[in-house]
Amino acid sequence: MTTVIAVPEPGFVLPNGATVIASKRSSAGQARGVRIILAVFPGVQPYVNWRAWIHDDGQWACELGHYFESLSDAVRDYEERR
Repeated sequence: MTTVIAVPEPGFVLPNGATVIASKRSSAGQARGVRIILAVFPGVQPYVNWRAWIHDDGQWACELGHYFESLSDAVRDYEERR
């Protein structure tokens, strides 16, 4: 049996209300399907990079956020984050 891990495409809205801008596989958690997600998350610092994965119930979980005021800073962090 093959397990398919869904990839949150740009425009996908996460359960916490954030909208995905980009997503890539994390080199730190390939066995668990961990991804790094760049998203717009309305607030004081609207751009965020999270480490994310899918729970057994199919919902995305996000943690270890890096928050930014500017998209350019968020993109730079996203590109460097593993």
